[in-house]
Amino acid sequence: MKREFTWLAGLKLALVVVVMLGLALAAVGPVRAAGPATALTATPTLKTGPRTDGQTVVWLEGNVLKAENLSNQTVSNVVTLKTRQAIKQFDLDGNYVIWEQYDSACTGNCDGPVYGQNLATGQTFRVSPEPYGRNIAISGNYAVYVTDVQVPNNIGEGIRVRNLATMADPVTVCILYAIEGTLSFDGDRLLWGQTLASYQTGTGKERWQLVTMHLNDGSPTVLDQADYDDYGTLNLGGWDLKGDLAVYSVNQQLRAVNLATGERRLITDPAQRPAQNPTTNGRYIFWEDSRNFNAAAPQSYPQAIQGYDFPNGSYLGNVVPTGNNTSPRSRGDMLVWNSGDGTARQLVSAQIAGLLPNTPQPASSTPGYTYFPQTGHNLGGTFKNYWTKNGGLNVFGYPTTDEFQELNRDTGQIFTVQYFERQRFEYHPENKGTPYEVLLGRLGADEAQRRGFTANLPFKPAKNSGQAHCRYFPETQHNVCNSFIDYWQTHGLDLSDPGNSYRESLALFGLPLSEPFTDPVSGVTVQYFERAIFEHHPENQGTSFEVLLSLLGNQALKNRAWQ
Repeated sequence: MKREFTWLAGLKLALVVVVMLGLALAAVGPVRAAGPATALTATPTLKTGPRTDGQTVVWLEGNVLKAENLSNQTVSNVVTLKTRQAIKQFDLDGNYVIWEQYDSACTGNCDGPVYGQNLATGQTFRVSPEPYGRNIAISGNYAVYVTDVQVPNNIGEGIRVRNLATMADPVTVCILYAIEGTLSFDGDRLLWGQTLASYQTGTGKERWQLVTMHLNDGSPTVLDQADYDDYGTLNLGGWDLKGDLAVYSVNQQLRAVNLATGERRLITDPAQRPAQNPTTNGRYIFWEDSRNFNAAAPQSYPQAIQGYDFPNGSYLGNVVPTGNNTSPRSRGDMLVWNSGDGTARQLVSAQIAGLLPNTPQPASSTPGYTYFPQTGHNLGGTFKNYWTKNGGLNVFGYPTTDEFQELNRDTGQIFTVQYFERQRFEYHPENKGTPYEVLLGRLGADEAQRRGFTANLPFKPAKNSGQAHCRYFPETQHNVCNSFIDYWQTHGLDLSDPGNSYRESLALFGLPLSEPFTDPVSGVTVQYFERAIFEHHPENQGTSFEVLLSLLGNQALKNRAWQ
Protein backbone atom coordinates (compact mmCIF):
# COMPACT_ATOMS: atom_id res chain seq x y z
CA MET A 1 0.00 0.00 0.00
CA LYS A 2 1.38 3.38 -0.96
CA ARG A 3 1.77 5.65 2.06
CA GLU A 4 1.13 9.37 2.12
CA PHE A 5 4.09 11.66 2.72
CA THR A 6 6.65 8.91 2.11
CA TRP A 7 9.84 9.91 0.37
CA LEU A 8 12.96 8.24 -1.01
CA ALA A 9 11.32 4.80 -1.31
CA GLY A 10 13.72 2.57 -3.20
CA LEU A 11 16.92 4.29 -2.15
CA LYS A 12 19.69 2.11 -0.80
CA LEU A 13 21.22 3.36 2.41
CA ALA A 14 21.49 2.81 6.12
CA LEU A 15 21.35 5.10 9.08
CA VAL A 16 24.08 5.48 11.63
CA VAL A 17 22.15 6.06 14.82
CA VAL A 18 23.12 5.47 18.41
CA VAL A 19 20.20 3.52 19.86
CA MET A 20 19.75 4.39 23.50
CA LEU A 21 16.68 2.32 24.30
CA GLY A 22 15.61 -1.27 23.76
CA LEU A 23 12.04 -2.45 23.51
CA ALA A 24 10.50 -5.20 25.63
CA LEU A 25 6.79 -4.84 25.07
CA ALA A 26 4.07 -6.88 26.70
CA ALA A 27 0.30 -6.69 26.54
CA VAL A 28 -1.55 -7.57 29.72
CA GLY A 29 -4.75 -5.71 28.96
CA PRO A 30 -6.79 -3.79 26.41
CA VAL A 31 -5.57 -0.83 24.40
CA ARG A 32 -6.31 2.45 26.11
CA ALA A 33 -9.26 4.35 24.70
CA ALA A 34 -8.73 7.66 22.98
CA GLY A 35 -9.31 10.97 24.65
CA PRO A 36 -12.02 13.36 23.46
CA ALA A 37 -11.68 14.57 19.88
CA THR A 38 -13.52 17.22 17.88
CA ALA A 39 -14.38 17.03 14.19
CA LEU A 40 -13.44 20.41 12.71
CA THR A 41 -15.37 19.78 9.50
CA ALA A 42 -18.99 18.69 9.60
CA THR A 43 -19.06 17.10 6.14
CA PRO A 44 -16.49 14.44 5.25
CA THR A 45 -14.82 15.74 2.08
CA LEU A 46 -11.29 15.55 0.75
CA LYS A 47 -8.84 17.28 3.08
CA THR A 48 -5.14 17.82 2.40
CA GLY A 49 -3.04 18.69 5.39
CA PRO A 50 -3.52 19.76 8.08
CA ARG A 51 -0.98 22.15 9.58
CA THR A 52 -1.35 23.84 12.94
CA ASP A 53 0.54 26.09 15.33
CA GLY A 54 -1.65 25.02 18.27
CA GLN A 55 -3.96 28.03 17.91
CA THR A 56 -5.07 27.80 14.29
CA VAL A 57 -5.32 24.93 11.83
CA VAL A 58 -5.15 25.23 8.02
CA TRP A 59 -6.07 22.65 5.42
CA LEU A 60 -6.83 22.40 1.70
CA GLU A 61 -10.40 21.42 0.91
CA GLY A 62 -11.09 21.16 -2.80
CA ASN A 63 -9.86 24.42 -4.32
CA VAL A 64 -10.05 26.38 -1.06
CA LEU A 65 -7.29 26.81 1.53
CA LYS A 66 -9.12 27.18 4.84
CA ALA A 67 -8.16 28.23 8.36
CA GLU A 68 -9.95 27.67 11.66
CA ASN A 69 -9.31 29.31 15.01
CA LEU A 70 -9.24 26.37 17.44
CA SER A 71 -10.44 28.42 20.42
CA ASN A 72 -13.62 29.87 18.88
CA GLN A 73 -14.08 27.55 15.85
CA THR A 74 -14.20 30.49 13.43
CA VAL A 75 -13.50 29.28 9.87
CA SER A 76 -12.16 31.54 7.12
CA ASN A 77 -11.18 31.00 3.50
CA VAL A 78 -7.53 31.97 3.05
CA VAL A 79 -7.56 31.68 -0.74
CA THR A 80 -9.92 30.25 -3.35
CA LEU A 81 -7.99 28.92 -6.31
CA LYS A 82 -8.94 29.75 -9.87
CA THR A 83 -8.85 27.47 -12.91
CA ARG A 84 -5.44 25.79 -13.37
CA GLN A 85 -4.28 27.00 -9.96
CA ALA A 86 -3.19 24.43 -7.39
CA ILE A 87 -1.43 24.37 -4.02
CA LYS A 88 1.39 21.93 -3.36
CA GLN A 89 2.44 22.81 0.21
CA PHE A 90 1.32 25.17 2.95
CA ASP A 91 2.29 26.08 6.51
CA LEU A 92 1.38 28.58 9.21
CA ASP A 93 2.57 30.16 12.43
CA GLY A 94 0.89 32.93 14.38
CA ASN A 95 -0.83 35.36 12.01
CA TYR A 96 0.89 34.13 8.86
CA VAL A 97 -0.09 31.41 6.39
CA ILE A 98 2.18 30.63 3.43
CA TRP A 99 1.64 28.32 0.46
CA GLU A 100 3.28 27.25 -2.79
CA GLN A 101 0.95 27.83 -5.73
CA TYR A 102 1.51 26.36 -9.21
CA ASP A 103 -0.12 25.73 -12.58
CA SER A 104 -2.07 22.47 -12.32
CA ALA A 105 -1.82 21.94 -16.10
CA CYS A 106 1.98 21.95 -16.09
CA THR A 107 3.89 18.97 -17.45
CA GLY A 108 7.46 19.84 -16.48
CA ASN A 109 8.66 21.68 -13.40
CA CYS A 110 5.43 22.09 -11.47
CA ASP A 111 6.78 24.31 -8.73
CA GLY A 112 5.48 27.84 -8.45
CA PRO A 113 5.91 30.98 -6.37
CA VAL A 114 5.29 31.18 -2.63
CA TYR A 115 2.47 33.37 -1.39
CA GLY A 116 1.39 34.39 2.08
CA GLN A 117 -1.46 35.96 3.98
CA ASN A 118 -1.70 37.83 7.25
CA LEU A 119 -4.71 36.21 8.91
CA ALA A 120 -5.26 39.22 11.15
CA THR A 121 -5.53 41.71 8.28
CA GLY A 122 -6.48 39.45 5.37
CA GLN A 123 -3.63 40.93 3.30
CA THR A 124 -2.19 38.53 0.70
CA PHE A 125 1.34 38.99 -0.63
CA ARG A 126 4.07 37.21 -2.56
CA VAL A 127 6.83 35.69 -0.45
CA SER A 128 9.30 34.51 -3.12
CA PRO A 129 10.43 36.98 -5.77
CA GLU A 130 11.80 34.00 -7.72
CA PRO A 131 9.51 32.23 -10.24
CA TYR A 132 9.14 29.36 -7.83
CA GLY A 133 9.91 28.18 -4.31
CA ARG A 134 9.38 24.80 -2.70
CA ASN A 135 9.85 22.90 0.59
CA ILE A 136 8.32 25.83 2.43
CA ALA A 137 8.07 26.38 6.19
CA ILE A 138 7.40 29.24 8.59
CA SER A 139 8.31 30.13 12.17
CA GLY A 140 7.18 33.41 13.70
CA ASN A 141 7.66 36.18 11.14
CA TYR A 142 10.17 34.23 9.06
CA ALA A 143 9.35 32.11 6.02
CA VAL A 144 11.87 29.76 4.42
CA TYR A 145 11.78 28.08 1.04
CA VAL A 146 14.10 26.36 -1.41
CA THR A 147 14.94 27.60 -4.89
CA ASP A 148 17.58 26.78 -7.52
CA VAL A 149 20.97 28.48 -7.32
CA GLN A 150 24.12 28.12 -9.38
CA VAL A 151 26.90 26.04 -7.81
CA PRO A 152 30.19 24.79 -9.35
CA ASN A 153 29.54 22.20 -12.06
CA ASN A 154 25.82 22.09 -11.40
CA ILE A 155 22.60 23.71 -10.32
CA GLY A 156 22.16 23.42 -6.58
CA GLU A 157 19.43 24.42 -4.19
CA GLY A 158 19.49 27.34 -1.81
CA ILE A 159 17.50 27.75 1.38
CA ARG A 160 16.24 31.33 1.50
CA VAL A 161 14.62 33.15 4.41
CA ARG A 162 12.39 36.22 4.36
CA ASN A 163 11.10 38.41 7.19
CA LEU A 164 7.38 38.78 6.51
CA ALA A 165 7.02 41.65 8.99
CA THR A 166 9.49 43.88 7.13
CA MET A 167 9.38 42.20 3.70
CA ALA A 168 13.11 42.82 3.33
CA ASP A 169 14.68 40.92 0.43
CA PRO A 170 15.15 37.18 1.02
CA VAL A 171 18.58 36.00 2.16
CA THR A 172 20.24 32.72 1.17
CA VAL A 173 21.35 30.93 4.34
CA CYS A 174 22.56 27.63 2.90
CA ILE A 175 23.33 26.02 -0.47
CA LEU A 176 22.62 22.33 -0.98
CA TYR A 177 22.89 19.78 -3.73
CA ALA A 178 19.40 18.26 -3.54
CA ILE A 179 16.94 18.62 -0.69
CA GLU A 180 14.54 15.76 -0.02
CA GLY A 181 11.10 15.92 1.57
CA THR A 182 10.22 19.06 3.50
CA LEU A 183 11.91 21.68 5.64
CA SER A 184 11.08 21.76 9.33
CA PHE A 185 11.60 25.17 10.91
CA ASP A 186 11.31 26.36 14.51
CA GLY A 187 12.79 29.47 16.09
CA ASP A 188 16.10 29.92 14.31
CA ARG A 189 16.69 26.22 13.63
CA LEU A 190 16.11 24.26 10.43
CA LEU A 191 15.91 20.50 9.84
CA TRP A 192 15.98 18.88 6.41
CA GLY A 193 17.06 15.86 4.40
CA GLN A 194 19.48 16.24 1.52
CA THR A 195 21.33 14.17 -1.05
CA LEU A 196 25.00 14.71 -1.84
CA ALA A 197 26.33 13.86 -5.29
CA SER A 198 29.09 11.30 -5.66
CA TYR A 199 31.65 13.97 -6.57
CA GLN A 200 30.86 15.73 -3.28
CA THR A 201 31.30 12.65 -1.11
CA GLY A 202 34.56 11.54 -2.73
CA THR A 203 33.44 7.92 -2.44
CA GLY A 204 31.79 7.47 -5.81
CA LYS A 205 28.46 7.07 -4.02
CA GLU A 206 25.57 9.42 -3.43
CA ARG A 207 24.81 10.05 0.22
CA TRP A 208 21.65 10.90 2.13
CA GLN A 209 21.91 13.17 5.17
CA LEU A 210 19.58 14.49 7.85
CA VAL A 211 20.82 17.98 8.62
CA THR A 212 20.10 20.76 11.11
CA MET A 213 21.32 24.34 11.18
CA HIS A 214 20.80 27.61 13.03
CA LEU A 215 19.91 30.45 10.67
CA ASN A 216 22.46 32.76 12.21
CA ASP A 217 25.53 30.52 11.98
CA GLY A 218 25.30 29.05 8.47
CA SER A 219 27.03 25.84 9.58
CA PRO A 220 24.89 22.74 8.96
CA THR A 221 25.28 19.80 11.34
CA VAL A 222 24.68 16.29 10.04
CA LEU A 223 22.51 14.30 12.45
CA ASP A 224 22.48 11.13 10.37
CA GLN A 225 23.90 9.97 7.04
CA ALA A 226 24.60 6.94 4.89
CA ASP A 227 25.74 6.14 1.36
CA TYR A 228 22.94 5.09 -0.96
CA ASP A 229 24.24 1.70 -1.98
CA ASP A 230 25.40 0.35 1.37
CA TYR A 231 22.20 -1.28 2.52
CA GLY A 232 18.68 -2.22 1.50
CA THR A 233 15.66 -0.23 0.43
CA LEU A 234 14.87 2.80 2.56
CA ASN A 235 11.44 4.15 3.32
CA LEU A 236 12.00 7.64 4.67
CA GLY A 237 8.71 8.52 6.35
CA GLY A 238 9.13 12.17 7.26
CA TRP A 239 10.57 14.33 10.04
CA ASP A 240 9.63 17.20 12.31
CA LEU A 241 11.31 19.70 14.61
CA LYS A 242 10.10 21.66 17.61
CA GLY A 243 12.33 23.26 20.20
CA ASP A 244 15.32 20.98 20.81
CA LEU A 245 13.54 17.81 19.71
CA ALA A 246 13.99 16.38 16.21
CA VAL A 247 12.04 13.26 15.18
CA TYR A 248 12.19 11.23 11.98
CA SER A 249 11.07 7.92 10.51
CA VAL A 250 13.36 5.55 8.62
CA ASN A 251 12.22 2.14 7.40
CA GLN A 252 9.23 2.67 9.72
CA GLN A 253 11.51 3.05 12.73
CA LEU A 254 10.89 6.21 14.72
CA ARG A 255 14.02 7.95 15.96
CA ALA A 256 14.45 11.08 18.05
CA VAL A 257 17.37 13.38 18.83
CA ASN A 258 17.58 15.88 21.67
CA LEU A 259 19.53 18.63 19.91
CA ALA A 260 20.50 20.28 23.21
CA THR A 261 22.01 17.19 24.86
CA GLY A 262 22.80 14.99 21.86
CA GLU A 263 20.74 12.10 23.28
CA ARG A 264 19.40 9.75 20.60
CA ARG A 265 16.56 7.28 21.02
CA LEU A 266 14.99 4.56 19.00
CA ILE A 267 11.32 5.11 19.85
CA THR A 268 9.79 2.28 17.83
CA ASP A 269 10.70 -0.97 16.18
CA PRO A 270 8.83 -1.56 12.89
CA ALA A 271 7.80 -5.09 13.87
CA GLN A 272 5.92 -3.70 16.87
CA ARG A 273 5.12 -0.08 16.07
CA PRO A 274 5.74 0.79 12.39
CA ALA A 275 5.98 4.57 12.25
CA GLN A 276 5.26 7.07 9.48
CA ASN A 277 4.77 10.84 9.41
CA PRO A 278 6.02 11.73 12.91
CA THR A 279 5.24 15.06 14.49
CA THR A 280 6.23 16.67 17.80
CA ASN A 281 5.29 19.70 19.87
CA GLY A 282 8.71 19.60 21.53
CA ARG A 283 7.69 17.11 24.21
CA TYR A 284 5.09 14.68 22.89
CA ILE A 285 5.65 12.70 19.69
CA PHE A 286 2.84 11.33 17.53
CA TRP A 287 2.94 9.14 14.43
CA GLU A 288 0.91 6.88 12.14
CA ASP A 289 0.97 3.19 13.10
CA SER A 290 -0.15 0.93 10.25
CA ARG A 291 0.72 -2.47 11.73
CA ASN A 292 -2.94 -3.60 11.87
CA PHE A 293 -4.30 -1.50 9.03
CA ASN A 294 -6.77 -3.03 6.59
CA ALA A 295 -8.27 -0.54 4.14
CA ALA A 296 -11.31 -2.80 3.68
CA ALA A 297 -12.17 -2.67 7.39
CA PRO A 298 -10.50 0.39 8.96
CA GLN A 299 -12.73 0.38 12.04
CA SER A 300 -11.73 -3.17 12.96
CA TYR A 301 -8.17 -2.93 11.63
CA PRO A 302 -7.31 0.74 11.94
CA GLN A 303 -4.39 2.89 11.03
CA ALA A 304 -3.94 4.27 14.51
CA ILE A 305 -2.05 7.30 15.78
CA GLN A 306 0.42 6.46 18.54
CA GLY A 307 1.91 8.82 21.10
CA TYR A 308 5.08 9.07 23.22
CA ASP A 309 6.15 11.40 26.05
CA PHE A 310 9.85 12.03 25.40
CA PRO A 311 10.97 13.41 28.82
CA ASN A 312 9.30 10.57 30.74
CA GLY A 313 9.88 7.78 28.21
CA SER A 314 6.17 6.93 28.35
CA TYR A 315 4.23 5.41 25.46
CA LEU A 316 0.75 6.88 25.34
CA GLY A 317 -0.67 3.97 23.36
CA ASN A 318 -3.17 4.29 20.53
CA VAL A 319 -4.34 7.83 21.20
CA VAL A 320 -6.53 7.52 18.08
CA PRO A 321 -7.31 3.80 17.96
CA THR A 322 -10.06 3.44 15.32
CA GLY A 323 -10.47 4.31 11.64
CA ASN A 324 -7.98 5.32 8.96
CA ASN A 325 -5.99 8.19 10.48
CA THR A 326 -3.29 10.09 8.62
CA SER A 327 -1.20 13.26 8.62
CA PRO A 328 -0.95 14.01 12.36
CA ARG A 329 0.37 17.43 13.27
CA SER A 330 1.09 18.63 16.81
CA ARG A 331 1.86 22.08 18.13
CA GLY A 332 1.16 23.61 21.51
CA ASP A 333 -1.39 21.47 23.35
CA MET A 334 -3.18 20.38 20.18
CA LEU A 335 -3.06 17.37 17.88
CA VAL A 336 -4.84 17.52 14.51
CA TRP A 337 -5.15 14.80 11.87
CA ASN A 338 -7.21 13.47 8.97
CA SER A 339 -9.64 10.65 9.65
CA GLY A 340 -11.38 8.64 6.93
CA ASP A 341 -10.76 7.09 3.53
CA GLY A 342 -10.41 8.42 0.01
CA THR A 343 -12.53 11.52 -0.50
CA ALA A 344 -14.43 11.01 2.77
CA ARG A 345 -11.82 12.51 5.05
CA GLN A 346 -12.69 14.50 8.11
CA LEU A 347 -10.38 16.89 9.89
CA VAL A 348 -10.18 16.15 13.63
CA SER A 349 -8.51 17.85 16.60
CA ALA A 350 -7.89 16.90 20.22
CA GLN A 351 -6.19 18.49 23.19
CA ILE A 352 -3.11 16.46 24.10
CA ALA A 353 -4.07 16.66 27.77
CA GLY A 354 -7.09 14.51 26.90
CA LEU A 355 -4.92 11.79 25.32
CA LEU A 356 -2.62 11.07 28.26
CA PRO A 357 -2.70 7.84 30.31
CA ASN A 358 -4.22 9.53 33.37
CA THR A 359 -7.21 10.81 31.39
CA PRO A 360 -10.43 9.12 32.64
CA GLN A 361 -11.57 6.36 30.30
CA PRO A 362 -14.88 4.61 29.59
CA ALA A 363 -15.53 1.22 31.13
CA SER A 364 -13.78 -1.61 29.31
CA SER A 365 -15.89 -4.25 27.60
CA THR A 366 -13.16 -6.86 28.09
CA PRO A 367 -14.41 -9.72 30.30
CA GLY A 368 -12.85 -9.77 33.76
CA TYR A 369 -12.05 -6.06 33.86
CA THR A 370 -13.34 -3.88 36.69
CA TYR A 371 -14.11 -0.21 36.16
CA PHE A 372 -13.48 2.27 38.99
CA PRO A 373 -15.71 5.34 38.51
CA GLN A 374 -13.88 7.04 41.40
CA THR A 375 -10.91 7.60 39.07
CA GLY A 376 -12.31 6.59 35.68
CA HIS A 377 -9.93 3.70 35.02
CA ASN A 378 -10.04 -0.03 34.35
CA LEU A 379 -8.18 -2.86 36.05
CA GLY A 380 -7.93 -6.40 34.75
CA GLY A 381 -5.77 -9.34 33.78
CA THR A 382 -2.50 -9.96 35.58
CA PHE A 383 -2.52 -6.58 37.29
CA LYS A 384 -6.01 -7.13 38.73
CA ASN A 385 -5.03 -10.53 40.10
CA TYR A 386 -1.94 -9.00 41.73
CA TRP A 387 -3.87 -6.03 43.15
CA THR A 388 -6.59 -8.25 44.62
CA LYS A 389 -4.19 -10.81 46.08
CA ASN A 390 -1.88 -8.32 47.77
CA GLY A 391 -4.07 -5.88 49.65
CA GLY A 392 -6.12 -4.13 46.98
CA LEU A 393 -7.50 -0.73 47.82
CA ASN A 394 -5.97 -0.45 51.31
CA VAL A 395 -2.43 -1.08 50.10
CA PHE A 396 -2.37 0.29 46.55
CA GLY A 397 -5.38 2.60 46.23
CA TYR A 398 -7.49 3.11 43.12
CA PRO A 399 -6.01 2.82 39.61
CA THR A 400 -5.10 6.26 38.27
CA THR A 401 -4.25 5.14 34.72
CA ASP A 402 -5.10 2.27 32.45
CA GLU A 403 -2.17 0.15 31.21
CA PHE A 404 0.49 1.71 28.98
CA GLN A 405 4.17 1.23 28.12
CA GLU A 406 6.91 3.13 29.93
CA LEU A 407 10.68 3.29 30.20
CA ASN A 408 12.25 1.78 33.32
CA ARG A 409 15.19 4.13 33.80
CA ASP A 410 17.01 1.64 36.03
CA THR A 411 17.12 -1.04 33.31
CA GLY A 412 16.66 0.99 30.11
CA GLN A 413 13.83 -1.36 29.06
CA ILE A 414 10.21 -0.67 28.19
CA PHE A 415 7.55 -2.42 30.26
CA THR A 416 3.77 -2.42 30.52
CA VAL A 417 2.83 -0.42 33.62
CA GLN A 418 -0.23 0.81 35.47
CA TYR A 419 -0.33 3.51 38.14
CA PHE A 420 -2.32 3.44 41.35
CA GLU A 421 -2.70 6.05 44.08
CA ARG A 422 0.20 4.55 46.06
CA GLN A 423 2.21 2.50 43.55
CA ARG A 424 3.20 1.61 40.01
CA PHE A 425 2.78 -1.96 38.75
CA GLU A 426 5.34 -3.15 36.20
CA TYR A 427 4.77 -6.32 34.15
CA HIS A 428 7.83 -8.55 33.60
CA PRO A 429 7.08 -11.31 31.07
CA GLU A 430 10.49 -12.86 31.71
CA ASN A 431 9.22 -13.72 35.21
CA LYS A 432 5.94 -15.26 34.05
CA GLY A 433 4.76 -18.04 36.35
CA THR A 434 6.73 -16.72 39.33
CA PRO A 435 5.70 -14.34 42.15
CA TYR A 436 7.77 -11.66 40.40
CA GLU A 437 5.74 -11.43 37.19
CA VAL A 438 4.56 -8.06 38.52
CA LEU A 439 7.11 -5.80 40.21
CA LEU A 440 6.51 -2.60 42.12
CA GLY A 441 8.16 0.71 41.36
CA ARG A 442 10.88 2.10 43.61
CA LEU A 443 8.74 5.16 44.16
CA GLY A 444 10.06 5.85 47.66
CA ALA A 445 13.61 6.04 46.35
CA ASP A 446 12.46 8.17 43.41
CA GLU A 447 10.67 10.63 45.68
CA ALA A 448 13.64 10.97 48.04
CA GLN A 449 15.83 11.77 45.05
CA ARG A 450 13.32 14.24 43.59
CA ARG A 451 13.03 16.16 46.87
CA GLY A 452 16.78 16.27 47.39
CA PHE A 453 16.63 14.37 50.68
CA THR A 454 19.29 11.74 50.04
CA ALA A 455 22.12 13.90 51.39
CA ASN A 456 20.20 14.88 54.54
CA LEU A 457 21.07 13.50 57.97
CA PRO A 458 18.13 11.03 58.25
CA PHE A 459 19.34 9.31 55.06
CA LYS A 460 22.93 8.91 56.21
CA PRO A 461 23.93 5.47 57.59
CA ALA A 462 22.91 4.99 61.22
CA LYS A 463 24.17 2.65 63.93
CA ASN A 464 22.06 -0.12 65.35
CA SER A 465 20.02 1.60 68.07
CA GLY A 466 19.75 -1.60 70.10
CA GLN A 467 16.35 -0.45 71.31
CA ALA A 468 13.50 -2.78 72.02
CA HIS A 469 10.80 -3.04 69.40
CA CYS A 470 13.22 -2.10 66.62
CA ARG A 471 14.81 -3.90 63.71
CA TYR A 472 18.12 -2.89 62.21
CA PHE A 473 18.68 -3.41 58.47
CA PRO A 474 22.43 -3.75 57.82
CA GLU A 475 21.89 -3.67 54.04
CA THR A 476 21.06 0.05 54.21
CA GLN A 477 22.15 0.75 57.82
CA HIS A 478 18.82 2.03 59.11
CA ASN A 479 16.52 1.25 62.06
CA VAL A 480 12.76 0.71 61.84
CA CYS A 481 10.96 0.94 65.17
CA ASN A 482 7.66 0.96 67.04
CA SER A 483 4.51 1.40 64.92
CA PHE A 484 6.55 1.51 61.70
CA ILE A 485 8.17 -1.90 62.29
CA ASP A 486 4.78 -3.29 63.35
CA TYR A 487 3.29 -2.16 60.04
CA TRP A 488 6.28 -3.38 58.00
CA GLN A 489 6.19 -6.84 59.58
CA THR A 490 2.42 -7.33 59.33
CA HIS A 491 2.04 -6.33 55.67
CA GLY A 492 3.58 -7.88 52.60
CA LEU A 493 3.03 -9.45 49.23
CA ASP A 494 1.49 -12.91 49.14
CA LEU A 495 4.38 -15.23 48.26
CA SER A 496 2.63 -18.24 49.84
CA ASP A 497 4.84 -18.15 52.94
CA PRO A 498 3.37 -19.08 56.35
CA GLY A 499 2.10 -15.98 58.11
CA ASN A 500 3.75 -12.77 56.95
CA SER A 501 7.42 -13.42 56.22
CA TYR A 502 10.40 -11.10 56.01
CA ARG A 503 10.70 -11.58 52.26
CA GLU A 504 7.00 -10.78 51.76
CA SER A 505 7.36 -7.48 53.63
CA LEU A 506 10.57 -6.76 51.74
CA ALA A 507 8.86 -7.41 48.39
CA LEU A 508 6.12 -4.89 49.21
CA PHE A 509 8.05 -2.07 50.85
CA GLY A 510 11.73 -2.67 50.20
CA LEU A 511 14.51 -1.72 52.58
CA PRO A 512 14.47 1.44 54.72
CA LEU A 513 16.31 4.38 53.16
CA SER A 514 16.14 6.74 56.14
CA GLU A 515 15.53 7.08 59.84
CA PRO A 516 12.18 8.63 60.86
CA PHE A 517 12.05 12.43 60.50
CA THR A 518 9.53 15.24 60.32
CA ASP A 519 8.56 16.09 56.76
CA PRO A 520 9.37 19.80 56.29
CA VAL A 521 6.19 20.43 54.29
CA SER A 522 3.49 18.31 55.94
CA GLY A 523 4.89 18.25 59.49
CA VAL A 524 4.13 14.51 59.64
CA THR A 525 6.66 11.99 60.97
CA VAL A 526 7.72 9.85 58.00
CA GLN A 527 10.21 7.15 57.12
CA TYR A 528 11.32 6.39 53.56
CA PHE A 529 11.56 2.90 52.09
CA GLU A 530 12.51 1.82 48.59
CA ARG A 531 8.88 1.38 47.52
CA ALA A 532 6.91 3.36 50.10
CA ILE A 533 6.83 6.22 52.57
CA PHE A 534 5.37 5.42 55.99
CA GLU A 535 3.44 8.25 57.68
CA HIS A 536 2.76 8.20 61.44
CA HIS A 537 -0.67 9.57 62.41
CA PRO A 538 -0.92 9.59 66.24
CA GLU A 539 -4.49 10.90 66.00
CA ASN A 540 -5.37 7.40 64.73
CA GLN A 541 -3.53 5.57 67.53
CA GLY A 542 -5.11 2.25 68.37
CA THR A 543 -6.63 1.84 64.91
CA SER A 544 -5.38 0.26 61.71
CA PHE A 545 -4.80 3.76 60.33
CA GLU A 546 -2.04 4.83 62.73
CA VAL A 547 0.44 4.19 59.90
CA LEU A 548 -0.59 5.30 56.42
CA LEU A 549 1.22 4.99 53.12
CA SER A 550 1.94 8.15 51.14
CA LEU A 551 0.20 8.54 47.78
CA LEU A 552 3.41 7.99 45.84
CA GLY A 553 1.63 6.88 42.68
CA ASN A 554 -0.25 10.17 42.57
CA GLN A 555 2.97 12.07 43.16
CA ALA A 556 4.77 10.16 40.42
CA LEU A 557 2.08 11.14 37.92
CA LYS A 558 2.15 14.73 39.15
CA ASN A 559 5.90 14.78 38.56
CA ARG A 560 5.21 13.96 34.89
CA ALA A 561 3.20 17.16 34.51
CA TRP A 562 0.39 15.33 32.71
CA GLN A 563 -2.12 18.15 32.75
